[in-house]
Amino acid sequence: MAGVISIVFAFTFPKELGPIIGPLQAATVGILALAVLPVVPIFYCRIKGTVDLNVSERERRPPFFIFAVLCYALGAVVFKIAQSNVMFKLALSYMFVSLGIVAITFFWKISVHTAGIAGPSTIFVLAYGLSLLPIYLLTAASIWARIRLKAHTVAQAFMGATTAIAITAAVYIAL
Repeated sequence: MAGVISIVFAFTFPKELGPIIGPLQAATVGILALAVLPVVPIFYCRIKGTVDLNVSERERRPPFFIFAVLCYALGAVVFKIAQSNVMFKLALSYMFVSLGIVAITFFWKISVHTAGIAGPSTIFVLAYGLSLLPIYLLTAASIWARIRLKAHTVAQAFMGATTAIAITAAVYIAL
């Protein structure tokens, strides 16, 4: 979802990308900083056999989240320097949602998958209007899947989604 929204925003809002980078560069930085780099340590540890792809053990999650937060912060810094307001808000949203989730993860397992759909869905609705509300059906499907797979309880799946929606909306309203 992070890669998709990076591409869509980069090519939909070219005037908000700033004077330094164009759509292709913005999309590339967005894909790298928001979608690819944050999951590299998980794939590395999975290959080594030390974690599963979902990092199912709550206690093992914080270092992966902290690395992801650093990637999102790097993206935000690059976009701020490039004066790319639309992409800066996107990266900052990812950073703050991840900070919220890692804070909760120290005490309770929460669904990153539902957050990963609900946050970008919120950004789409805030950027394009209420006509995109049906995009939240993806969040509902993600909640259903996480519960059905027994990866999360109902509360954990909903909390992931609501945390992402609340933090994303707060970041966008504040900026």
